[in-house]
Amino acid sequence: MGWVFMMTLGIAQHFQAFTGLGRGKKVRLGLLFVWHVVIWTIWASQNDLIFVGGLLREEPVVDIVKLLAWKWFRVKCPASSCSLYEWEVQPDLCCNW
Repeated sequence: MGWVFMMTLGIAQHFQAFTGLGRGKKVRLGLLFVWHVVIWTIWASQNDLIFVGGLLREEPVVDIVKLLAWKWFRVKCPASSCSLYEWEVQPDLCCNW
């Protein structure tokens, strides 16, 4: 999304910092949505690493976050005509934030 974000020590502080980036209820809900997708993808990738084995690389995890966020967005906002390409390039335009 083009943001520079510093990781915090704990998940609660990370949640508060991430959702504190937005102004207005709609923006905060959108950021909460993105936060959930990121945490879910990291958790699922960690489980794959533990139970399947292999190496964890950053790029596939980021691609999974983008794809999963777009799929969840399409379910939440079915009237949107936002393509995956548009979501990857400028997701804020798709969400009307």
